[in-house]
Amino acid sequence: MDALRSLDLFVVAYLFMTATAKIADILLPAGSWMERSGISNNHQTSINNFHLQQKAVHHGEYWTDYKIFNEMAKRLGFADRMFHDGEAYFDLVLEPSGMTFEEFKKVGVISVPYTSKKYEASGFKTPSGKIYYMTRGSKAWV
Repeated sequence: MDALRSLDLFVVAYLFMTATAKIADILLPAGSWMERSGISNNHQTSINNFHLQQKAVHHGEYWTDYKIFNEMAKRLGFADRMFHDGEAYFDLVLEPSGMTFEEFKKVGVISVPYTSKKYEASGFKTPSGKIYYMTRGSKAWV
């Protein structure tokens, strides 16, 4: 906390008034995941699917992360390197699928092929095709 207090300027974008937010020079209200649309992928439950995350509510005044980044970029002089909004970024993410974010909103989910343990057939994408790993007490090259 002392290190953060020593900064010339400390800006926080967050949902809640945390201890860190309380010492910020500027606090920007961030929107929760329910307040923004996007593309979602959860490796724990749906490893080969990309889902539409639909904005469900709009509560108070906030900017999305994309808007915050874009406005900062404008003020720092490199707005030309940024996406003009979140949808433009999602268009790039979806480019390999051949659809835009607007088209993805109509579909809602994209499933991609998934192969478990691909390395058993083709090795790893390293110069040797191997990787070093450690487990509880043992070390090995695969």
